[in-house]
Amino acid sequence: MEWCTTKAEFMARWSCWQKLPNSSQHKLDLYDEIDLLMGDWFSGDYKEIAKMDDISSSAILMNGKGPYGDPRSTDHESFPVTKGKTYRFRISNVGGSYNFNFRIQNHKTVVVETEGSYTNQTTLDSLDVHVGQSYSVLVTADRIEADYYIVVTSKLLNSTGFNSSIIGLGVLHYSKSDSQVTGPLPDGPDPFDIDFSVTQVKSIMELEVCKLSNVYTTILIYSFSS
Repeated sequence: MEWCTTKAEFMARWSCWQKLPNSSQHKLDLYDEIDLLMGDWFSGDYKEIAKMDDISSSAILMNGKGPYGDPRSTDHESFPVTKGKTYRFRISNVGGSYNFNFRIQNHKTVVVETEGSYTNQTTLDSLDVHVGQSYSVLVTADRIEADYYIVVTSKLLNSTGFNSSIIGLGVLHYSKSDSQVTGPLPDGPDPFDIDFSVTQVKSIMELEVCKLSNVYTTILIYSFSS
């Protein structure tokens, strides 16, 4: 733990503490919470796969289910939502090989938490989720009542078109929708654009840089030493 050694440093940390969100600010008006585990899946004998130096994923799964429209899938993931309601998606990359980009057709996502720490609320068209990472994003069902694609693609790999085995597809299903999901898949960032990933991470600034416990202890130390 770092201690304040000057009044200026103390005041800087005090200012940071004052900007921490209180419980009322983070009491989000949510209708429901949804868990989404994204992972890569490899077809074959695990002993043989373990011997390989370089292998490609056979598919990207959502909560263990195969991609929508893939003939190999016995089921796909579909999340029912009600128009006008806001949902908290808890997204985790549980794969072992690929970083993923997550996006929902015609919907924005608002990042509010990562790894158990609140973030500045950041509105995005798509979100990079690296291996082992977790995020909470808010999604508001504010579009025409229909079905929409949920898309997960791999970073550093070309994955275009419905026939690609390295695209994870699910469905955001409005409760009063009477039509199947249609249209082209929503575009994501260039999978080889490293600057995009770096810039996005920097924009999602964690508020944990001023954790209350550390700042509170710092305040006490400064008070007793001054």
